[in-house]
Amino acid sequence: MALQNSVALGANSSTMVYWNMAQPLARVGTWASSDGGSIQVPEAGTYRFTMSWGGWSTGNSSAKCRAWIGTREYNVSGFLYPPTNGDGSSNSFTAAMQLAAGATFAAYVVAWWQGFKSDSGGADERSCWNLTVEKISG
Repeated sequence: MALQNSVALGANSSTMVYWNMAQPLARVGTWASSDGGSIQVPEAGTYRFTMSWGGWSTGNSSAKCRAWIGTREYNVSGFLYPPTNGDGSSNSFTAAMQLAAGATFAAYVVAWWQGFKSDSGGADERSCWNLTVEKISG
């Protein structure tokens, strides 16, 4: 799933990440979402999560930005230190989680020191945000 909207955070702030559930790259099974942020898995099993993400600082020094995926039982994360003056950087992380049918997960982003943005204008920059969730075993 690609990012639904740009993420724009001030220093020392956080947000849930909203995904475009209407136009995923591919979807097998019924993946439900009541709000575009919390996503419900269709069946029990072990799932592999891969999150790729990027952006840049909006201030005059480097931001520190953390993205993570959380469920009731798990939290996994990756860090990003975007450089100043609009130069972008990106990161990714992968994790496996054992989830029950109907379990929900969500992705969050928090920035501190400086502001952080995923998008500087055109929609093309949003392609550096991607979430892939695969069932890898029953």
